[in-house]
Amino acid sequence: MKAVTVIFNVSIEQDVLKALRGAGVTAFTQWPRIIGQGPETGPRMDSHVWPGANSGLVVVVEDELAGKAMDALQALRDTPDVRRAGLFAYQTPVERCLTVC
Repeated sequence: MKAVTVIFNVSIEQDVLKALRGAGVTAFTQWPRIIGQGPETGPRMDSHVWPGANSGLVVVVEDELAGKAMDALQALRDTPDVRRAGLFAYQTPVERCLTVC
């Protein structure tokens, strides 16, 4: 099993969810508003000085589905609008989870 963690600008939430659904992902956990700074997009601190915010989500899926999700997210990130908005994802191994996985 793998965990795929995705951090993205709140403005592209529907695009991210559509890409994941298209890859076969049916369940996720989301953090609706997070702040931070990316190397290409600059700070998003949800303040008047540094406006904007990100969202994050994680999915735990079988290895094959994780690969499909990452491919779908890469294709989305390769579009000019999403590249400007900001999208980052990575996958990590899941050693153990409750039987719900």
